[in-house]
Amino acid sequence: MLPSLVKFATFVSCCALAMQCFAGSPRDTAGSDAAAPNAWDDPATHDTLDAMTNASTWYHPDLFGLTVGMRRYGHRQFAAALHYFEIGAQSADKLSQLSIGLMYLNGEGVAKDPVEAYAWLSIAAERDYPEFLATRDRVKATLSKAQLLQAETLRARLAERYGDDVAKRRMAVQLRLGTLQPHEGYSYAPWEPQRYFASRDAEWKGKGKVKVGPIESPPSEAKSGMQQPEKP
Repeated sequence: MLPSLVKFATFVSCCALAMQCFAGSPRDTAGSDAAAPNAWDDPATHDTLDAMTNASTWYHPDLFGLTVGMRRYGHRQFAAALHYFEIGAQSADKLSQLSIGLMYLNGEGVAKDPVEAYAWLSIAAERDYPEFLATRDRVKATLSKAQLLQAETLRARLAERYGDDVAKRRMAVQLRLGTLQPHEGYSYAPWEPQRYFASRDAEWKGKGKVKVGPIESPPSEAKSGMQQPEKP
């Protein structure tokens, strides 16, 4: 059963709450925080992370990468977070792609790189989610012409693996494989690719639209879509 996958508004709201913690507190690049940021001390944030742990990701590697990535990030394990966000990113998850961009912007688990950040944010914004576009454009305004040219070149390379033209097809294969498995309480929406992507898009374009927080300078292949979120 996939009870969580048919409640995208709740899921995206949880993700958005966690995403607000990405921007606004200094972190080192070695994989952990020097000091715990206030946002992560908020009980609501930990409730969100717990909810993600219980979300089913059966044959949904996009949600697997996103949910485990958020948990790793919440525990300040930035290198691991990037690894799992990459799993989500190659499975057409735009929030995973946005997360990678913000981590490059803030230097979390990697050296700060606004050029790489913009390239990832541009891929994340290709479906025209308003908040994603705004985030991308705020970063764009900080780049020089030379940096922007570099970023666009990098974006083109990233699109060969993470752009919707290829990533959606990769994700659709997993969804169709999922339909071959036995399910109780079968619901069509989480499995039929066109409906699935439309449902996810609606949460960012429609009434479920949320902010992902400010982006000021801070004060591998998925093994299987069958995996479940790991425990911390």
